[in-house]
Amino acid sequence: MTAGKSIRRFLVVVCGLGTALYLLDQIETPHPYVYSPETAAARLLRVNEGARWKAIHGYGALCAETLELQEIGERGLALPVTDRKSFYDGAAHHQRDPLDDLAGRVDEIRRYIPANHHELFFDGLMKAIAFSEAEDPDLVMIHAEELEKLTRSENLFNGIRIGLQERFGDDMRRATDLAARYPDRVQPALFEELGWRWGDEHALEGAAWLEFAARIPEAGRCSFAEGMIRGRLLRAFAEDLTWWPEIAQFMKTIDTACHDSCISGIAEAVLISATGSGDAASAAIGRVDDEAVRTEVRAVVRRRIKGKARRAWQK
Repeated sequence: MTAGKSIRRFLVVVCGLGTALYLLDQIETPHPYVYSPETAAARLLRVNEGARWKAIHGYGALCAETLELQEIGERGLALPVTDRKSFYDGAAHHQRDPLDDLAGRVDEIRRYIPANHHELFFDGLMKAIAFSEAEDPDLVMIHAEELEKLTRSENLFNGIRIGLQERFGDDMRRATDLAARYPDRVQPALFEELGWRWGDEHALEGAAWLEFAARIPEAGRCSFAEGMIRGRLLRAFAEDLTWWPEIAQFMKTIDTACHDSCISGIAEAVLISATGSGDAASAAIGRVDDEAVRTEVRAVVRRRIKGKARRAWQK
């Protein structure tokens, strides 16, 4: 008997058939032990569009914690093309500790994961390393150079930033102090991610940004503001909250040199939450009441969509 059938039988015995089916239906993220790849994909597509990317990302994370890479690759292919990146991103950044056989894990990724998502999984390996060695930025960079040689990736900054954020994001002052010890070229990515963590968990306040800006090197200050906006907006989209007045007030209180970063933060949140839907992106942008800002955000979103389409065509 499979694990999925065992779970379903247990619920039926304990709760009764009707209650068991109801309980399973209330779980937004389908467990891979319970649902086939096709059934799981169908359930995820019923999730509210603004929250769907998060549910699919969570599904990918759950698959990484319970399945082997071959099965993860197959489950991703059961999803629509527009939703696969969210799934593979979740799976990539919840991989098991790869340090025992880094070269072997890289080979498995190349064998079982679609080629256009390899970079996500290489980032995920870097994230696992950065998480375990977060207190020693110099050692993290040594491992990054090793992994770059194995994968032929130009950089793995995304993995480093997620590892640092997950390890010390609940102590933001310590996290920002550690990020400041990385090379300047790495800092914008690290501080943008830390800003996301703060925005995901807090209302946007200019005073908070000013406090952190005083301890963040110049190379990362605007990136931190961008991340704060991205995190707060994604939370607002998922919970269907009113968000523009809060964003507008925040943009008025922080350094004007960070204006473009704020526009980028809004655009990125729109792109992530829209999951490939032009209508959803347009609706989100339409909630920006400031015409000048709305025009800038729309231009950035269009430019990034074109860039993604161009890269997909090249592959």
